[in-house]
Amino acid sequence: MVLLQTLSFAGIELDSLSFEARLPSDKIDKCLSLISDFLTRKKVTLEEIQSLTGVLKFTCSVVVPGRALWRRLIVLTVGIHSPYHYVRINREVKADLKLWQSFLTSFNGRPFFLEDFWDSSDKLELYTDAADSLGFGAVFGSIWCYGKWPDNWLHQNIAMLEFYPIVLSLYLWGHQMRNRCILFLTDNEALVYVINKQSCKDKNLMFYVRKLVLVCLQNNILFKAKHVQGV
Repeated sequence: MVLLQTLSFAGIELDSLSFEARLPSDKIDKCLSLISDFLTRKKVTLEEIQSLTGVLKFTCSVVVPGRALWRRLIVLTVGIHSPYHYVRINREVKADLKLWQSFLTSFNGRPFFLEDFWDSSDKLELYTDAADSLGFGAVFGSIWCYGKWPDNWLHQNIAMLEFYPIVLSLYLWGHQMRNRCILFLTDNEALVYVINKQSCKDKNLMFYVRKLVLVCLQNNILFKAKHVQGV
């Protein structure tokens, strides 16, 4: 009996030996071309938004961590029915598109399959904490880092201060967590909401949300959070 190594499905090539899903280069090029066009314009038609969201949705069938980055495009289309109606592209959407552009420019179209189970931060021994009047720390197994806040960060929004070492830990050690689904445990309920929704109204916090999404895209990590009672 001969076992098939690769299987083509809906325009995607699945490799059962290397555990890769391959995204056609023409789809990546089309996506980059559409994004570049959007970034130069103030308004686009509903039809054009639907075209871009369709390509991004296809991309996210392979690049799962990117799903949150086309939701704001869809929000722009709510209540609009004419395909030729012009819609203003806001700054938040353009910031998402720039992140996509940054990722896709160096993406080889070959992410590994994600595991079908979630590794908790306890299992990974990944812990972070922050104090609004002092600084932050992060531990990953036997390695760690810490730092003090600059003066203009003291007594900032505690959700942002606690989010910072989480994002930093993924930039430092994300390459050791590649192709995994990570469930991060935290006692900050507001932060759980922000991480899971990957969106918020606070512009400073949103800056780090995009940093989180980008590092997860680069390392093919699906990241979400769960609230646990603090001690």
